[in-house]
Amino acid sequence: MDLYGPDPDSRNTHVITTARLIIEPPAPAHAPALYDLAGGPDRDAITAGLLWEGPESVADIELWVQRRQAQTFAEGGFGWVIVDREGEVSGMPCNPLGTVTIRQQFFPGRCTVGYWLGRAYWGQGLMTEALTALIDFAFSQLRMVKVEAEVFARNTPSLAVVERLGMRHESSIRRAVFKNGEWLDERTYGLIPEEWPVSDR
Repeated sequence: MDLYGPDPDSRNTHVITTARLIIEPPAPAHAPALYDLAGGPDRDAITAGLLWEGPESVADIELWVQRRQAQTFAEGGFGWVIVDREGEVSGMPCNPLGTVTIRQQFFPGRCTVGYWLGRAYWGQGLMTEALTALIDFAFSQLRMVKVEAEVFARNTPSLAVVERLGMRHESSIRRAVFKNGEWLDERTYGLIPEEWPVSDR
């Protein structure tokens, strides 16, 4: 086993909870709701900040779920679905809000986070809450030594999230990604355990 990072052959079975959220491994039952969020009328708004162009059908989300269930950390990292906790009180199924992922970046112990949230849930601090819990989990449980995020320079809300978390701007790449007929600049942010006040390291 590597000194840093999770066991490369492990699969994601981790559930993370916060005051408002459950961050859990994806399951087939999540697929229809995730498709409605990322493949519906808000698709362009959501995918404008992502490399991903969004799903064409529920089957695309189902394939993503299958891959996430089958892949080891070394093969594709870990992915989670963000759901609200209202269902715990009402006894109804919890409502998916979006997803977060974490994958190895070149070396064991160094990782990149990816994330998106349904448009109806923007502006409520939910992604900040989810990423706070995920970063804390990455440092305290997955033995990560660095967490990074790659954000399009014009994606102001996402830049605000990573900066709110205390991530430091480490580099900028001009014309990093060609998307929808134009070149987009990208910024890389990083965070190490010594800079993370929530981590128990």
